[in-house]
Amino acid sequence: MTGATGTEVRRSERSRFALDVDTASYDYARRLLKEGQRPEPARIRPEEFVNSFRQDYPEPSDAAVRELAGLVGRAASLR
Repeated sequence: MTGATGTEVRRSERSRFALDVDTASYDYARRLLKEGQRPEPARIRPEEFVNSFRQDYPEPSDAAVRELAGLVGRAASLR
């Protein structure tokens, strides 16, 4: 695949892609979840979830990362 600059994307670690600022998929999923329904997986675009949140937050501290890892580990063990 060749990008807009003529660079082959698979050969350049500096190739770039555009982030669409569309958030419709996130809005759709959020609405259905609030209504107690599950959204259709084919209608979900993860990149639109990322675009729905601010990206300029500070990096977490090491303690916060360890705490989150512990919470995720406990939640996974509850399945």
